[in-house]
Amino acid sequence: MKIVHRILRHRGARVFLFLLAFLAITWPFMAHSLYPAVKTQYLHLFIAWVLVILLLFLISRSSFQNDDDSGG
Repeated sequence: MKIVHRILRHRGARVFLFLLAFLAITWPFMAHSLYPAVKTQYLHLFIAWVLVILLLFLISRSSFQNDDDSGG
């Protein structure tokens, strides 16, 4: 788990995760021919949304732990 926190502290990793999340959320709308049913699009959107929230939670935990380690 410390490796994940160390990776998430880097600014480049946060930018990469932002771009990955943006693509994950917009993919069902860009590739509408891949999903013949609207329900499948919403399921993909919901799963991507949950993953983005989990990543934001991990990023916030890593930044809070970084603040606690600095002795401040």
